[in-house]
Amino acid sequence: MEQENKVESKDSQQAQVTRDLSNVGYPVAPFKFVIMSILTFNLYSMYWAYKNFVVLDTTPVKRPKILAVCSAIFLTLTFFWLMKYIEQASERHGHPIKMPKEFLAVLFAVMHVVRVAIGRSNVGGMLEEILLWGTTAIFLVIMMVPLRAVQKLAETSDPPTPIDSNFTVTNYVFMVLGGIMTLLGIAAAFLG
Repeated sequence: MEQENKVESKDSQQAQVTRDLSNVGYPVAPFKFVIMSILTFNLYSMYWAYKNFVVLDTTPVKRPKILAVCSAIFLTLTFFWLMKYIEQASERHGHPIKMPKEFLAVLFAVMHVVRVAIGRSNVGGMLEEILLWGTTAIFLVIMMVPLRAVQKLAETSDPPTPIDSNFTVTNYVFMVLGGIMTLLGIAAAFLG
């Protein structure tokens, strides 16, 4: 029994070392990220954040995935930590990446407040759609900073981690459904 525990502990230590060396995040091509985020109403960016929270978790005992789900859902509040995890991963891999975490986290939160304010305001029709699409564009620009950092980390890792740039069948289904919802929203803005 003791022999099994010794073997098991060596295996778990090796698994920990391997896990530490492969923690480069979830690299996605910017084109795919932007298209998927726009056509899924930013659900894809939450999925991307979830995948990064799971992969970049370096605690000795892996936290439950439900914490990563909660972190992705409340990305407005956890965006700073996402960038911090990416920076820590880059330091572990010997290619430090520094991001203006505080500035971007505050800007991300302010844009969320602005977006909610636009939704609750009396502004309607096409002006509201333009303002909401403008905030979506700003969100995507902010998200490009950690996205590019993960991509750079994947490219500089040894061996390089492949970047997800291919659209899957599931991606196309979500894009079609999101595209239909987007067209319905634009039509409602013109007609309403």
